[in-house]
Amino acid sequence: MERGCRPFSNPNDLDHLASIDFAPMDYVTQPGVTGPTRYCVAEPTGVHSGRQANGRHWNPCCAAPSKTTGSSSRYWPTRRGPTREASRLTEALRRYDDSYHHELAWWTALPGNLKGYPKRAGVRVGGSGGGCESPVPH
Repeated sequence: MERGCRPFSNPNDLDHLASIDFAPMDYVTQPGVTGPTRYCVAEPTGVHSGRQANGRHWNPCCAAPSKTTGSSSRYWPTRRGPTREASRLTEALRRYDDSYHHELAWWTALPGNLKGYPKRAGVRVGGSGGGCESPVPH
């Protein structure tokens, strides 16, 4: 079995389903530049901050260094691509995990807990009435 994968002992146990063990990448958790210098914008005083000269804040993870201020940083642009990639991977894993558990909860829910679906849309266990029989033999 591959490292980081656990066998699913009980398919209805939400603690074991869709569990992914991974270590965060260094360039996300241990940035090359710490503190306010990672924002890449220099104020007229020469101090780096997350505020542009006109006073507006900006997101350092999505923007390039300002060419007008002439600031430079060891964090950008070498780290911007990997940081964006790690952010997209994290968001994709979160969306997959949410939809997976939502569908799993619907399929494993008690018959009275169909969350908006009419009871006649489900398969009858007894096979009597409604014209539908259970495909599973009893």
